[in-house]
Amino acid sequence: MSTRYGLTVACIQDADAFAALRDEWTELLQSSGRNNPFLTWEWLHAWSIHFGNAHGLRLLVVRDGGELMALAPLCLISAPLYWFSRLEFLGTGEAGSDYLDVIVRRGREDEAVAALAEFLTSRQLTLRLTHLPPASIAAQLAKRLSAAGWMSSFADDGVCPVVDLSGHTFESYLATLG
Repeated sequence: MSTRYGLTVACIQDADAFAALRDEWTELLQSSGRNNPFLTWEWLHAWSIHFGNAHGLRLLVVRDGGELMALAPLCLISAPLYWFSRLEFLGTGEAGSDYLDVIVRRGREDEAVAALAEFLTSRQLTLRLTHLPPASIAAQLAKRLSAAGWMSSFADDGVCPVVDLSGHTFESYLATLG
């Protein structure tokens, strides 16, 4: 556990503690700017049960007193040589998810990112963040870590297809298809 800006950061590695976060997670996600299906407790918990490595769970939980301020839903991907192990988002891999990110209570982004960066710096692990939306909190975290001396690289990792449905009925949308 570490403390920064009055915030505490703890790492949850246990499935029961993950399950116990359900209500707080849901409330935090609704209070964030990142409310999407791939960041819900339901999606990531199910993903972790069916595709995750039970021993690799690493949920970084940021609190201000008892109130949940941020969550970084990560897992540890172990490698035969420890220094090749890395943290990455739950939801990546075989059944990939789109628009993964750190979940932060709206208005608390800067301090939560600073607290997470301090915590991660003390752990000396590689961090691989993929499937990010444009202007993500995780990209802010990567920039902060880079400024603290971490090596970083950014690359396009595919595009999540989006269809603008505004102003369409189902029939008018079907008429636009070739």
